[in-house]
Amino acid sequence: MPAFRAGWTKIVEMAPMGIKRGRDVYVNNAHYPMYAKVKQEARTNYHSATLMRALISLNADTGNSQSVNGAGTIRYLKRNGMAIEYYIDNSDVLINKLHFDDTLRSDTAGQGTGLYGVRNVADEWSTDRAPKNKMSLGHKWNGAHYAAVSGKFSSNDSAGKMLIKHIEKAYGGTEILPKDIAKVDNHYSLYWISRGEHGALPSVDGLTSLIQQAADARESVNWLIHGEGAKTFQRALEVLQTAPSLSRFAAKDEEIVRGLRMKMAGQKIFLSNPVGANPDKIENLCGAVGLTYVDKNINTRNFKTAGAWRNSWFEVTAIGAMAVSTGIGPTALKKSGIGALQKQVEPLMDAVGTFVANTDLGPALKVGGAAFVAFTVGKTQFTKWRDNIRAIRATASSTFGRGNEYWYESDEDLLEQLSA
Repeated sequence: MPAFRAGWTKIVEMAPMGIKRGRDVYVNNAHYPMYAKVKQEARTNYHSATLMRALISLNADTGNSQSVNGAGTIRYLKRNGMAIEYYIDNSDVLINKLHFDDTLRSDTAGQGTGLYGVRNVADEWSTDRAPKNKMSLGHKWNGAHYAAVSGKFSSNDSAGKMLIKHIEKAYGGTEILPKDIAKVDNHYSLYWISRGEHGALPSVDGLTSLIQQAADARESVNWLIHGEGAKTFQRALEVLQTAPSLSRFAAKDEEIVRGLRMKMAGQKIFLSNPVGANPDKIENLCGAVGLTYVDKNINTRNFKTAGAWRNSWFEVTAIGAMAVSTGIGPTALKKSGIGALQKQVEPLMDAVGTFVANTDLGPALKVGGAAFVAFTVGKTQFTKWRDNIRAIRATASSTFGRGNEYWYESDEDLLEQLSA
């Protein structure tokens, strides 16, 4: 390979200290000023940090092409807000064009996936309209900056108002007093993820960069990971496990990795109503990366939560047996919401291969007649019936409605919040 390339500047060395690790990476001199700008901003702009990580990753490109052969060896690396055109020549990676532009990122009326500030103004939490390029890590409550990763909400403003309550439940009383959280002018960082984008690579890239930036700055951050945001967070941890830093070969240097894990330890993780991810795997990944795993709060009524649907489904089916034995008719069942729940649950159960058609619930759901069948039951049986009705309503709302937006403690508490 050539020791010098006219018109190109080397940005990644393949063999530091004589140890071969991947490919040399060069950038066209015409685009070097853009690279220098991105490198400078990598600690203060998480989009730049994402691009920097992508550039460094080209060192590990495994393409088989060894020389330029027209368009056949041109490669493209695209991310949210970036586009890199490069090719491989004699085992070197040559970045021919580099684009990094805010216009490449989608953001419709302040609702695009991104980082937003959520502020307490006149005792009401409100989400900023414009996205931010970095977390305000210097703004702390009792020694730590607070940040949340959103699950599914109708808007980022709705997420901002709801997730502060999760933060209070998760950290209030242990890390900070609730009254100090509610101080006017306090704010926290919200990594808002648009619907359908929780598993998307740009969402993962952005969150990974925010975690890396906080680690590089040696700052303390208390994270609240909500709902489907757990899927994004788990994938970000998997990236951090293989590329823990923006430095070149951190993942292959044990001493560097130990130092990075120490930097990461200042960031704490609490999962609330996680969906689409395995909490145990997340806890293990936190340990591998160096983040401090605190705890989790599971909404056991959400069928989409790993493992939670079993207990809830068994409890829901109990209402079928009770309905048949006590003579409860279709009117009572309709009021409980169980019919609507069944219509949506069956496809879900089929999808995971666990729905059993011949359940005791079946006869209750198929009771005919339009009139309500009067019945008399004892106090204990009536209490159980009432609890089952709550279980059904909480399950339907948590799985297919807005129930998972709320912190879950009990069916009664959840239903009170939903009706407030």
